[in-house]
Amino acid sequence: MVALVNGQPVMEEVVVEAKRREQPAFIRARYAISEKTEFLDNLSRLELLAQEARRVGLDKEPEILATPAKVMVQKLLRQQQEATGTPSETELRKHLLLPRLVRAGGE
Repeated sequence: MVALVNGQPVMEEVVVEAKRREQPAFIRARYAISEKTEFLDNLSRLELLAQEARRVGLDKEPEILATPAKVMVQKLLRQQQEATGTPSETELRKHLLLPRLVRAGGE
């Protein structure tokens, strides 16, 4: 554990993974101790804001609830593109239609 934010632990693995995803390789190579502290401060602020958003019920909003589905579709398309090249028109139509169906079903 590297920090405690409103009683919620922030684990070192979370910090390391978040930093890794956030920065390109050439920046990661220059990552110094002072930057780690600044990054941890920013991550703590983000966690505090997320906790406040949950406290006021924003985690129940339809657009927030749809976000994981959108992220999954984006990741699926990236994986398919990396594995097979450009997705087919049929695949694109199927995945582009999904968010509309999710919204239509939730409204």
